[in-house]
Amino acid sequence: MKKERRKQLKQLQKKLSYSIKKISILNHAFIHKSYANENPELGLEDNERFEFLGDAVLDLIISHVIMDKFPHYSEGDLTKLRSSLVNEKRIAELSRGLDLGNYI
Repeated sequence: MKKERRKQLKQLQKKLSYSIKKISILNHAFIHKSYANENPELGLEDNERFEFLGDAVLDLIISHVIMDKFPHYSEGDLTKLRSSLVNEKRIAELSRGLDLGNYI
């Protein structure tokens, strides 16, 4: 990984107030399938497996938090609340707020 890319990812970690031991894993998280396909000579693996896992982890965390915060909610109410929090539009807003597009 180039020095400039490493610096960029370290800045992101500061912005997130979270540090990842292997910065190569963070870099991997930003490799879009189209980039990997358009640059086969780089031998890159895209981030789709990370995306799959991340979706499941996010659902689990949000589910746990809302169950604790709203113990009187039914399963149906919890599902509606979770889907209002974890959806494409909300995630896109958060991503834009963090300028994550600049890291892809």
